[in-house]
Amino acid sequence: MVDSQLLGFLIGDGWCYKDVHRNYIVGFTQSIRNSDVMNCYKHLLSHLGRVYQKHRHRKNAFDVYVKNKRLLESFKECKTRSAETFEHLTSNDKKKFIGGFVDAEATVTISRCRIYNASHELLAAIQHYLKEEVKLYAILY
Repeated sequence: MVDSQLLGFLIGDGWCYKDVHRNYIVGFTQSIRNSDVMNCYKHLLSHLGRVYQKHRHRKNAFDVYVKNKRLLESFKECKTRSAETFEHLTSNDKKKFIGGFVDAEATVTISRCRIYNASHELLAAIQHYLKEEVKLYAILY
């Protein structure tokens, strides 16, 4: 099973594909400026296989990925049904998922955290959890 924090991060910033050599690749791209974030998720990804890192000079970023067929299949399913995946997590795993998702998709300031994502259903599920379980005020725009 994929760590909930890593899953949240990958749903936010992750990508996957099968290349011409039949490698099943799951990973993320992270700016060099965010090396702490990159190293954290690189470590979590290492529990799922050998981690590869490729420097993208023009983007000033790194691609970090593993080759893992089961992970690719699981990730595709979770990404297409992200709200449902989130709702089936335990309360502790939901907190970890949100932490990873915030690392990928949010802007954090002293007074607020804004999460940006195209999945309205996932954002609504996170909002409901924050309001009902954690008792945090959350607005969905």
